[in-house]
Amino acid sequence: MKEIIITTSQEELLSIEKIIPKPAYKDIPKHFKKMPSNVERGAENFPNLRTAKHCPSFIDIYKEGIIIYAHTDMFVGSKGDGEFYWEVPPNNGFYLEHHSDNQFVDYYPNSKVKQVFKIPSPFELIVPRGYSVRQVPLIYDYNPDWHIAYGVYEADKNQEIVLQLMYTSDKEHVLIESGTPLCYLLPFKREKYSYKVKKYSNKFKKKYSIEKAKLQNSFVGNYNKNIKGKK
Repeated sequence: MKEIIITTSQEELLSIEKIIPKPAYKDIPKHFKKMPSNVERGAENFPNLRTAKHCPSFIDIYKEGIIIYAHTDMFVGSKGDGEFYWEVPPNNGFYLEHHSDNQFVDYYPNSKVKQVFKIPSPFELIVPRGYSVRQVPLIYDYNPDWHIAYGVYEADKNQEIVLQLMYTSDKEHVLIESGTPLCYLLPFKREKYSYKVKKYSNKFKKKYSIEKAKLQNSFVGNYNKNIKGKK
């Protein structure tokens, strides 16, 4: 098992539990936790309808990655015409940076992104050699005011965590409170792939017809029962 290390030179921060990065499964969004596993159809002797909690594309999304939280209160804003500002509590040693418009916003066709701020985190991520990290916005968050940009970087060569906050709010300013989830960091091993388009062969047909049969032989639970975890 590979070890991913979260550390900080500011040891006092480790006493503030709400800002310490943690595995995503330890802080699953409330709306997903509240979602029922199944919904009654109202028909006698007929299986309940399973919700997204049983869907292959949903089951494991919160089992990978690390959540990065706001390490301080952050007051960010944009008044239009390129005017921006940010503020953090005085004398706490933290800061934000502005990502100038001619580095991104001027060339981005989505006018919803009004400003980009850089958030240097006091935490560092140490990964094994040959590993990179995907920086992923909060999943199914639908925050109209801001989101962290998606990105990929070679984390074994740079352990700093610097997030890019895309300001999309129609408000002149937004407060992001300390302890607010910002994004996920997903470490992965760098590998080279070749991509080819091939004719559908009997080999492919046999393999996937078997998997398809396993998924279609009952109303519910096929993925968990017959597919998940098997190779």
